Amino acid sequence: GALLRWGLFDSALSKVGFYFQHFIFSNGTIDMGHWKDKWADLGDGQYNCTYPDGLTDHGRMLQLFADTVRYTRNETWMAQHIGAAARIGEYLLRARNESLVKFPQGDPRYGMIYGPAEHDTCSMGMGGMNGQPAQPLTDGQYMLYYFSVSMWSWRGMVELGTLLRDYPCDKADFAKPQCKMGRQLSATLLTEAQKFKADIDA
Repeated sequence: GALLRWGLFDSALSKVGFYFQHFIFSNGTIDMGHWKDKWADLGDGQYNCTYPDGLTDHGRMLQLFADTVRYTRNETWMAQHIGAAARIGEYLLRARNESLVKFPQGDPRYGMIYGPAEHDTCSMGMGGMNGQPAQPLTDGQYMLYYFSVSMWSWRGMVELGTLLRDYPCDKADFAKPQCKMGRQLSATLLTEAQKFKADIDA
């Protein structure tokens, strides 16, 4: 982000491109490397950092991707890395769909994406509601509900959806399958983001 704002576009394109090329798994989640190692825990022994940093990173990376394209106006770079960004967008849609079937409408957790906001908040969040017990430990962590996870996920959906809408296929040098994917994904992300925001506000 700083490189983009200072106009150091070559360096920004190289670093952000490297990240999207090497650190986005095929299922759209982010490879956080050695943070997944086991660390001692003062409570229940050891935990495996399944979400070592936080699910907020997925939305943040989509905003960084969109900013990189908008600042540099480099559509060739966008075409090279749109596949990885699209995988994150599709992951967020899956997480959102899962959130709609876990609790009934009217429950404060309805539509909220489940999982920690950052590494240091794995034992806090929206736990037991309406007399229900708090969520159980998962890999030694409390996997709860955080507004920041849902807000950043919503933001990432809006950023990628808007970017794909603003750079249609007749402008960017995409292969035809990618063009079709981009139009469909943009519409799906923006439509779902509107519903998602209503649930977050509620």
